[in-house]
Amino acid sequence: MSLSLYNSTIVPLLSNGIFLGREYDNILDFAEINIAIKCDTGYILTFIYSQDKLTVDYQTSQTISAQVDTKFFTISVKDRYFKLKIEANDGDMSVLNVQTIYKSTVTYQVGGNIPSSNVTIVNPLNLDGSIFVGGNLALTGSVDANITNTSLDVNVTNPVTSVDANITNASLDVNVTNPVTSVDANITNASLDVNVTNPVTSVDANITNTSLDVNVTNPVTSVDANITNASLDVSDGDTHTKLDTIQTQLEKSNKGTSTLWSNNLTGVNGLSLILNLSNVNQSNLTIFGSVDGATNLVVQFSNDGTNFYDSQYSYVQSASGNWGFSINACPLYLRLKSTSSVTAYAFVNYS
Repeated sequence: MSLSLYNSTIVPLLSNGIFLGREYDNILDFAEINIAIKCDTGYILTFIYSQDKLTVDYQTSQTISAQVDTKFFTISVKDRYFKLKIEANDGDMSVLNVQTIYKSTVTYQVGGNIPSSNVTIVNPLNLDGSIFVGGNLALTGSVDANITNTSLDVNVTNPVTSVDANITNASLDVNVTNPVTSVDANITNASLDVNVTNPVTSVDANITNTSLDVNVTNPVTSVDANITNASLDVSDGDTHTKLDTIQTQLEKSNKGTSTLWSNNLTGVNGLSLILNLSNVNQSNLTIFGSVDGATNLVVQFSNDGTNFYDSQYSYVQSASGNWGFSINACPLYLRLKSTSSVTAYAFVNYS
């Protein structure tokens, strides 16, 4: 995901004024364009596409009426380069906040002219009485399954004596949420995930060349696992306090917070304090605070704590107020730059 600095603005237009992106953005590596516009008057919105930045290959316009809330637009990538145009056709604007963001993945939707998230099968498809089933299949009574080259998800929500599965080249997910006598699985070249949330007598697994994840959140008599050439993850927060303590300490060691501005006047293109992350194993950054006026906040990265570079992460603040955003990044050093002189608070939480 990338915020466009060329096709974003916080400057209102006078009547019949025009905002045109300063330059074309290269959108070849993106799958979707998301545009958020907050404006107190009507306007004409035009999407412009070009193959060479010189000629307009395709454009589409629409007239937007005045809106109280921010209006969102999701459009597809139709050419190599993209530019945004806004015309003030409804008088002077007092507010215009435009953010254009390019996304690498398409936003998931359900229904309409796209495939639905659930599929209902009403007739057999194989002529021999068997079917291929998509979505969720609910079965009652005694259920036995022999499956090859596929996957099986089993959710047990009412008392049952046993769940047995013999699976080859597949995966088995078992979620037991009510009392059950036993969960047994013999699996080759596959994976087994077992989540036990209510009392169960035993969980046994014999697995070769695969992985086993076991999460026990309520009392259980025993958990047995015989695993070859695989990995085992075990979580038992009720009885094994040592495992729980180790996990808690590992989580805490990667979390922290820092103050970049504390009621400071930034100055034009002013810089915050530096956050040293060189000894922290982190990948998530949450940056937030408040300002007393409009500005762009640019995240800068550094490899040595001396030479800093503007990143693709920037936040457009159109007026005084609170702000905040999160990014997935792991720089050694970080600081903020404010394009306008404002009084600012800024904090960073990292994990």
